[in-house]
Amino acid sequence: MKCKNCGANYKTRELKCPYCNTENLIGKIWMVERGAAELEYEKTRKELGKKLSTYTINRILNRTLLIFALACFLATVMVIGVIFVQAMSMGMKEVRDTRKTIKRFEKLYEEGRYSELTKEVMDSNIGDDEIYTYKQVALMTYDYDEYLNNKYIYYGMSTEEKLEDDFYLEYAIKHSVNVYKMDYNNYKELNTKNQALYDMYSKEILSFWKYTLKFTDEDIEFMKKESYLSSDDLKGLIKKAKEATCND
Repeated sequence: MKCKNCGANYKTRELKCPYCNTENLIGKIWMVERGAAELEYEKTRKELGKKLSTYTINRILNRTLLIFALACFLATVMVIGVIFVQAMSMGMKEVRDTRKTIKRFEKLYEEGRYSELTKEVMDSNIGDDEIYTYKQVALMTYDYDEYLNNKYIYYGMSTEEKLEDDFYLEYAIKHSVNVYKMDYNNYKELNTKNQALYDMYSKEILSFWKYTLKFTDEDIEFMKKESYLSSDDLKGLIKKAKEATCND
């Protein structure tokens, strides 16, 4: 621009004429505007920096959360997979063990080792439908063995002991009635495979009732029909049995 005082030419942005030091109003205005512009620039830059910083943090946080969620998902899938595999293995093992146990029951049954079968069936937790035959045999055999044990102990007692103590005779009668009546709740319906064993047990029990305890046909029919022998019923049978066995 051209100085109004000396006529020299100089840059418009100069604050004074470099030749005569005359103040340049245009230059001062420019300087003020420049300062305001710089201040606005710095302010804008700082605010943008803050915004960019928050945005960056949010992006990092979101990515971190996404990675964490993915890791949790994969871990969950792996855990479920391991549990599923273990469950399948345990299920297969349980099936194999059940089949093995049933084979063992079948062997004992075929060999007539009913007392051993009884113990093993009682210790098992296999479903009723799968081993109905063997559970029915186990219940019959348990009562039959208890009947025999109490009967033989009663046989070995003296007359005085028989008259004073009803315990062994009472339980010999109770267990024999259970066998004869098939008093086994869910196992009342005799499996045809067990018919021969039931017939054998019943024959021995009937012989004991008729020829040792001297029970009449009416007594036997009564015991078979009654759903439950009351204490009075049992006392009457015991009294009749003791009269028969203690007077021989």
